Amino acid sequence: MKLKGYLLGAISAISFGAIPLFAIPLMAIDISFDAVLFHRFFFTALMIALLMVIQKIDFKITGKEFVVLASLGILYALSSHFLFLGYEYLTPGIASTILFVYPVFVALILFFVFKEKIAKITWVAIILSLLGVFFLKDGGADVKLSLIGIGIMLLSSLAYSSYMILINKSIVYKMPALKLTFYAMLFCSFYFLAKSLIQHDFQLVTQPDRLFQLLSFALVTTVISTVTMSYAIQYVGSTPTAILGALEPLVAVSISIWMFGEPLTANLLIGMSLIISAVLLVVVRGSKGDSKL
Repeated sequence: MKLKGYLLGAISAISFGAIPLFAIPLMAIDISFDAVLFHRFFFTALMIALLMVIQKIDFKITGKEFVVLASLGILYALSSHFLFLGYEYLTPGIASTILFVYPVFVALILFFVFKEKIAKITWVAIILSLLGVFFLKDGGADVKLSLIGIGIMLLSSLAYSSYMILINKSIVYKMPALKLTFYAMLFCSFYFLAKSLIQHDFQLVTQPDRLFQLLSFALVTTVISTVTMSYAIQYVGSTPTAILGALEPLVAVSISIWMFGEPLTANLLIGMSLIISAVLLVVVRGSKGDSKL
């Protein structure tokens, strides 16, 4: 089960790291990012609902589950909101790598709030990952760096880590991953629908080419990412899944180099090597059956 959890965590991270590939082109067209995100999460909910029907998963939830699932939707919405906002201040590669501090938030919240022990090797992996992010951050000579952007991305990271911990520590922990993700994404879409209606900038997308873009965005970066992440958290826990998210900035930086012209430098190569090392440490530690995080 642990190996399966690590594999699912890696798939989640890679698909989530592909966000710039879809998000940046969509931000360049005349659609508000609230409308883009509403369509992304609403289409995600529809696709997951179809999978639930195929697998005959019951849609019924209790009042307490409703509160938790709505909270998950809001946390995920806040993380996505700040991520898109961060793209306006930072390059896609830098924004995505700063987002990766969420394993630190996960570990610290579990340590200070839930009094959970953290294995030494996990701390080493976190430090290696952060060093990797540091090198990635300084990867190009002409990178766009903004303190406001960094602050926004830290808020995105905090919201994302809170989402992961709430799954792990709430009554929905044993809920089928598809069911959990369906409701989280549905409430997430409601957040952006309400926000866009309040701001009077809601746009319903009907053009076939843009619908295809949005459906692809939803499938790759949200359906695949969130479902596999939910399973990974159930199999191996929040902290290992979070640290496996080190693959996200690798994917984001690669996309930034390939699609948006960011240079491939020695710093980028060092950063990627450190992050891959951190991921390998997590997998090796887990394979030895360490009971601590």
